[in-house]
Amino acid sequence: MSLMRWFRKNNRKIMAIVIIVIMVGFVGGSYIQQLGRKRSGIYKAVAYYGEDNKITNMDIAQARQQLDILRIIGASSMLKGLEVPMLRTRDVKALLLNELLFPDRKESAGISQLIKQLASTQNYAISTEQINDIYKSPVQSEILWILLREEARQTGFQISNQQSGALLAKIVPQVIGATYQQLIGSMVSGAGRGGQGVSEDNILSAFADFIAVLEYSKAATSNENVTLAQLTQQLSWELETAMVESVSFPASVFVDQQPEPTADAIKEQFNKYKNNANGDISDENPYGFGYRFDDMVQVEYIAVKFDDVAKTVKPVAQEKVEDFYKLHREEFIEQVLSDPNDPNSPMTDRIKSFVEVSDLITDGLHKKAINGQAEIIIQDAKSITETALDDADVEVASLTDEEFKKLVGDYSVAAKQIAEKYSIKVYSGKTGLLTATDIRQDENLGQLVIQTSNYSAVALNQIVFAIDQLQSSLLSTFDMEAPKMYQNIGPLKSMPQQVGELGKLIVLTRVVDASKNAVPDSLDMKVSKKTIVLSDESQEAKEFVVKDEVVTDLKELAAMKAAQAQAQKFVDLAKKEDWEAASKSFNESLGKKNDDPNMFDISYGNNLRKLPDTIMDVYNIQKAGEPIASFVIRENKKLSKRRDMFFSLIGKDKDEAENMPAVMELKSGRAYLAVKSVKLNRLVNEAFEANKAYRVYMQDFIESQTLAPVFLNPENILKRMDYRRVIEDEISDPNETAKSGEKS
Repeated sequence: MSLMRWFRKNNRKIMAIVIIVIMVGFVGGSYIQQLGRKRSGIYKAVAYYGEDNKITNMDIAQARQQLDILRIIGASSMLKGLEVPMLRTRDVKALLLNELLFPDRKESAGISQLIKQLASTQNYAISTEQINDIYKSPVQSEILWILLREEARQTGFQISNQQSGALLAKIVPQVIGATYQQLIGSMVSGAGRGGQGVSEDNILSAFADFIAVLEYSKAATSNENVTLAQLTQQLSWELETAMVESVSFPASVFVDQQPEPTADAIKEQFNKYKNNANGDISDENPYGFGYRFDDMVQVEYIAVKFDDVAKTVKPVAQEKVEDFYKLHREEFIEQVLSDPNDPNSPMTDRIKSFVEVSDLITDGLHKKAINGQAEIIIQDAKSITETALDDADVEVASLTDEEFKKLVGDYSVAAKQIAEKYSIKVYSGKTGLLTATDIRQDENLGQLVIQTSNYSAVALNQIVFAIDQLQSSLLSTFDMEAPKMYQNIGPLKSMPQQVGELGKLIVLTRVVDASKNAVPDSLDMKVSKKTIVLSDESQEAKEFVVKDEVVTDLKELAAMKAAQAQAQKFVDLAKKEDWEAASKSFNESLGKKNDDPNMFDISYGNNLRKLPDTIMDVYNIQKAGEPIASFVIRENKKLSKRRDMFFSLIGKDKDEAENMPAVMELKSGRAYLAVKSVKLNRLVNEAFEANKAYRVYMQDFIESQTLAPVFLNPENILKRMDYRRVIEDEISDPNETAKSGEKS
């Protein structure tokens, strides 16, 4: 066996020993020496909590030693890998506790993203803002550890050192890869640090406190009782599903047949709904009429196509391909049979030959060169536009929008300069005022993301709507700072269609105008909706004209009668023939006329579930801070109304809608539906009893996870424990208590 292969095979064991030696050396003697010295002020109170409990510099030093001990014995790894029994999912409480006690900037970005994913997939009502708050602690980890540890003790959560040792003996081999005796023995002896170590009692005491805090956090967030009524309702939402067959007749299909509305009707419609957003459904506005503008931004851009950059990049030299292979041969290992003629022979490692991988390496190096050249071009444009800003030597945060505008360069000038310098086509211009939905749905702007320092991708609309003038987007703590107006954003790149490929564009952009959601000035108000232009040809003018929108809405309202008539005609034809024949007939006539030959196909809604307000509320919390949240929420409300209509057709104690087929009005969708059938898969008693225990456990778990960021919010921890910092210039007596501090 080769030396390198031996290292790979025994990597875990080697790393365990190395970690023990290095970390024990770090913790071993240094803290003992520090705590053994009597320095001036080490017993001086720096803060108070509760009635008269003080925190001294000595307490902080001891807390720091405890946290380092816990890190060595695997507490952080334990928290990050902790899974909930039965559910096989990560525990948000444990992840958040890890971020408070063992913060690691390199890992925190990924952990915060994991928590967001868990909230989304597991139905936790946790917002981005709540997650961000975890990373905004006004005190260091040692203070939070002291307070959580004391809070757990005050509420009776404690375990003995004996229990701690028994538990630790089970956990250490799984987390660290060493035995309990190896780890504790090294820590006690202080291996690698002149024999100065830490006592086993101190190790076990620290771990006992850690387990107590973990169990206390679990108990404090799990005190909600699920009632039988709540459980029955929850299970009905999840297990009762509807099967629907229908054909939709949107009023928009019949708008051309309607007369122009009168000026008075247009004015009345505008005045009635100008304060509503489009799609904002309510009992007073069942059709979702609305003319209020959402937040909008105008962006200026400099864009280059990767295909154009590729034409300027030379082919990769064969020597570079060979050199890459020599330096990275270990990356091209594959598993093959040790005996090709024996399918049952053991697998072994084989390094692919240069001939096998040369094309792959060539392609990868070529794409890397193209990407690098594209970044050089855009960075050059960025430098050109920031020359005056750099020369001014001012704090960006202190500049007003007007001051910033005067110090940045002209995009069109910069685009011309880099086009000439690199002999490449460069596109520049300004968009119209676009909503977050406009940007998200645009084929070019909607694909643009910026790669942050923590390797996450942040979408363009998430960035531009975070500016101070709007603040309708909330960036994660680890994404990037919210940009100022006129500040360069980029380079942004189009998301590739496949991993390893290049996207379409690389772009530099900035926000040059912003409009907070507002009521239109008048019916004649127009807003340009021009997006990014990537050709020499002028883009067809795209405008949103308020009056045109009002007229369209009035025509759709009038067309509802035509939609109803056609839906009834469809049902009558289906009764005479069959639904497939009726669908084919309508598609051949009305479908072709509207350039959609499948417009009146039968829609089969399988396993449709209700979307009650409680589920919608959770979704709204999760989406808070996303610029398109309001649009998505409105669309979900429309979907909820549609499903409610289907479920309402089924009577009590019935499993199928009666008097079918029927024509039904769906105001939220501005359509009529020809409904063939609605069948319900009811929650029977056997299913309820079979799922009851699991659902009680699951519901309690969801509530526990949802409460975790509230319970572990640093500000809330400080408030619960009545934490006060000492105000130095107001203290005359070092034994001064609560009166000599300020709350954090």
